[in-house]
Amino acid sequence: MLRKNMFYIMAIIMIQFLLSSCETMEKMFEESPPVFIQKDSGKTVDLNVGREFDIGLDSNPSTGYIWTLEPYDEYVLKQVALKYKRYAEKIGSGGLRRYVFQVVGVGKTTLTFKYSRLWEKGIPPKKTFTLTVNSQ
Repeated sequence: MLRKNMFYIMAIIMIQFLLSSCETMEKMFEESPPVFIQKDSGKTVDLNVGREFDIGLDSNPSTGYIWTLEPYDEYVLKQVALKYKRYAEKIGSGGLRRYVFQVVGVGKTTLTFKYSRLWEKGIPPKKTFTLTVNSQ
C-alpha cells in the first residue's frame, strides 16, 4: 500500500514538473521576437503593443544595392536597431540586413522596403518587401 501511494505521489510530482516546463517553454518562445524574412513579404501580422520583431533581408552593399524603407506610421512602430552580418568574411560577400522594430501604439501600418541602387532613377527596385502590422 505504501509503495502504491508513493508511486502516485511521484507520478503527480512528475506531471506537475512537466506541465510547468511546458508553460516555461511556451513563455520563452512567446518572448523571443518573431523574425520575418523575404518569403513573408505581403503578410499581415497582429502584434501587441510593446512587442519587438525583426525583419531580416538578404543584402550585398558591395553591388551598390541597398534596402530603403518607405515612410510608415511612427505612432505605431519605432525602429530600435539596424544590424548587418556578413555571411562570409570574403570581400564582396553578401549578408543579412536586420531591422528591429518595436510596436509603440495601437493602429495599423505597412512597412515597405525597396532594394535598389539610389543613383539609378526610373528603374524599378530589384526586390521589394512589405509587411503590414496591426497592433492592439
